Amino acid sequence: MLSLKKKKMSLTDVCSQALKQEVPEEIVKESIGILGSNEFRRTVFILARMSKPNIVIETGADDIITTKAVVRALKKNNNGHVWSVRENRKGKRLKNETRIYWTLKYFPIENALEGFELSFRSIDMYISNKARKKEEMLREMEWAEMMDAKIIVMNDVFKNKAFMKFTKNKEAYILENDIGVIVLEKKHKWL
Repeated sequence: MLSLKKKKMSLTDVCSQALKQEVPEEIVKESIGILGSNEFRRTVFILARMSKPNIVIETGADDIITTKAVVRALKKNNNGHVWSVRENRKGKRLKNETRIYWTLKYFPIENALEGFELSFRSIDMYISNKARKKEEMLREMEWAEMMDAKIIVMNDVFKNKAFMKFTKNKEAYILENDIGVIVLEKKHKWL
């Protein structure tokens, strides 16, 4: 489906195509009002807001701003929970009132993913905040697919060829700022 020559798309075009419906203007405005111009965080917010995930796994959560974007979407939906994984204890934490929607875990990524396999049968959305080595990124995307994730959102997809390799025969989109969105669910039932 994708090649390195694929035209990069705008945020609203990617979200509309991934969700198979137009993104309502009020959700676009919400994403700008809350998150400013950061495309990755806005993408995560819009996809979480519209797809209404129950279980979200986020890795590379050293910067809580992306976590805040997911939590805000889940709060607006009044449903769902995000499990954020950090490899160290540095960085900020969200306030206690978000606990209903958010859990922070400290693990090396590979250990955390194995632990989630034991906790959940499937997940709805997987978010990777950090570019890693090709093998690590491939393992993360393969794990998300094995866990029946409907949407995978990857940052810095051109840091290596993992995204292109994984999405060779999959429905995938690239935003203007090297953000990749993969849609794994064949029959979309978003709303």
